[in-house]
Amino acid sequence: MGAIVRLEHHRITLPDEVLAALKLEDGDALDVSLEGEAVRIVRRSPPAAAELDEAAGARLERLRRHHGAGRGAYADAAEADAAIRHARDEW
Repeated sequence: MGAIVRLEHHRITLPDEVLAALKLEDGDALDVSLEGEAVRIVRRSPPAAAELDEAAGARLERLRRHHGAGRGAYADAAEADAAIRHARDEW
């Protein structure tokens, strides 16, 4: 595997092989810990609904119920954009 490069402002660059293996994308959260003289970097999982406070957990569950509900409503992104523009123009 390639080397990790330290950059300015406490930033590091991970090798492409690591990013691909962990399926990491820009903005993903990572947990970093020390194990002796080794550094352990682990992908942080998004919090489960049970770990959130009651109100946040309820909001998350409501969102999950609607996930994908609009799939197939428009043929493509251009059609969806046109519908949004039309609705804005009516306001």
